[in-house]
Amino acid sequence: MLFFYDSVKITEEDLKKCDENVDCIRNYLVNLKDYPGISGKINFDENGDVTKSLKIKTITNGQFVPYEE
Repeated sequence: MLFFYDSVKITEEDLKKCDENVDCIRNYLVNLKDYPGISGKINFDENGDVTKSLKIKTITNGQFVPYEE
């Protein structure tokens, strides 16, 4: 749900700046650095894809710990 909220806020900002100009929207996303989303900092690569690390955790003895195979 956090990722959805962040994507809506980013879309809102780029549409305010770019209206429906596709090139402007692409450039906005590609140049967006360290967007302070509620899910953490968000960046995009040269293709406009999100580059965000994901940490998977599990609960062991009542504590969140990094998931290991």
